[in-house]
Amino acid sequence: MMVREKLRELIATARSRGYAITEQQLDPGMRGIAVPIRSRTSEVVGAISVSLPMGNESTSAATSRVLPVLREVEHSLLALL
Repeated sequence: MMVREKLRELIATARSRGYAITEQQLDPGMRGIAVPIRSRTSEVVGAISVSLPMGNESTSAATSRVLPVLREVEHSLLALL
């Protein structure tokens, strides 16, 4: 698969899930989870993310733990937009 096709596939997956995950792409042993920040009209105006060590935690466990907090922050920021 070509790089552009793979990138498009990753973007489509993140868009359909409503969040993105990266693992060991910036630093070995690190994971990133991000959610979009949307305006009141649902336009994406930014994003919020967190980086955390992968350790012994699975992707699923980390997502279950971190994603609700990121969503809460996302909703709190909506009041400021």
